[in-house]
Amino acid sequence: MGLLLECADHYYVGGFHPMNIGDTLNDRYHVINKLGFGSYSMVWLIEDLLLKCLTSLKVLSANSSANSSELSISQHLQQQQEKGDSHPGKDHVIRIFDTFIIQGPNGMHHCIRGNQT
Repeated sequence: MGLLLECADHYYVGGFHPMNIGDTLNDRYHVINKLGFGSYSMVWLIEDLLLKCLTSLKVLSANSSANSSELSISQHLQQQQEKGDSHPGKDHVIRIFDTFIIQGPNGMHHCIRGNQT
């Protein structure tokens, strides 16, 4: 398995949050491994210490957190699922189980906890 390495120049004010394996976020989520990254976010494998399960956590860059509509769109889709929406594609939309913001040296970052395993 190859290493997932992003460019160091993504770590600036407005960019990625510097996260390490072993970090604990929101007093609940223990970072286990990096799953991937893109131009505006990173996805981490985390353990939910409260529910004792593994799940994913997307951490948006600070600039994306300030300008992205991803969180509001995901929350809207989640509300539709909770209402019992019968759309045939509903099972293919990642469910959001928690959202929170972390403050770091590069700014404020929206965090979106996804499906649990």
